[in-house]
Amino acid sequence: MAASVGSDAVGKLADNPVLQWLGRFGDLCYGLVHVVVAVLALRVAFGGSSRELDQRGAINTIAAAPFGGLLLWVIAIGLFAFGAWQLLTAAVGFRWVTDRGRRTRKRLGTVGRACAVWAIAVLALRLVLAAPTQSESHKQQDWTARLLQLPGGRILVVAVGVVIVAGAVVMGYRGVKRTFLDDLDPLRLHGKARQRVGWLGAAGFVAKGIAFAIAGVLVVVAGIEVDPQRSGGLDAALHTLAGEPFGDVLLVLIAVGLIAFGGYLATEARYRRT
Repeated sequence: MAASVGSDAVGKLADNPVLQWLGRFGDLCYGLVHVVVAVLALRVAFGGSSRELDQRGAINTIAAAPFGGLLLWVIAIGLFAFGAWQLLTAAVGFRWVTDRGRRTRKRLGTVGRACAVWAIAVLALRLVLAAPTQSESHKQQDWTARLLQLPGGRILVVAVGVVIVAGAVVMGYRGVKRTFLDDLDPLRLHGKARQRVGWLGAAGFVAKGIAFAIAGVLVVVAGIEVDPQRSGGLDAALHTLAGEPFGDVLLVLIAVGLIAFGGYLATEARYRRT
């Protein structure tokens, strides 16, 4: 009985109009971060320079813009709200999914998304407060080095890399099969508009899947060669890609995909089911 009452209370909170508005605004902010990362990648592809091709690089770029400090406050608040909305969705959402296993997988994926969004929000907040931050590449290299020092550390690092690649494959699969469309309200978004959103989301999920697959492979290589410097997250993955034959072309395609993903998130912000 108590559990039922608690679930009802969480459900009402998730459906709260103010939280809904804040969460959807945060979804827009999340899309903006992807677009800025794409712009940084395009800069590198066309011969420019960028130290960090990841979320931290995007946040630093936004901070350097006019009224950057104010923008970071707005983005941080939006992302924190979006993360909270996602956690509530993980608790009581996806009620239209009849298959329990599929509903559970969707809810677990939403928890991961909330954690990723909150990590970006914390980064933005730390930058606003002038707190020292370490690059995402250095963070990943540090934890890779710590794992390698543990008994069986090489196996652990390789396993982490395999998990990242598996997650990237799932992400790409979502794009190819367009399962993300199930999360959008079919009564409000339909016809040709839904088809266009399908193309945006497909390009975005596939592009992200490719980028994170490369990042996962780098972690596997770091484990095999016992060299933490070989890992480095999204930043290392995109810079590695840029250094390969035809890498600039591939980097442009991934950047276009990330821009498309930002467009998809803008649509999701408006039409996402609750």
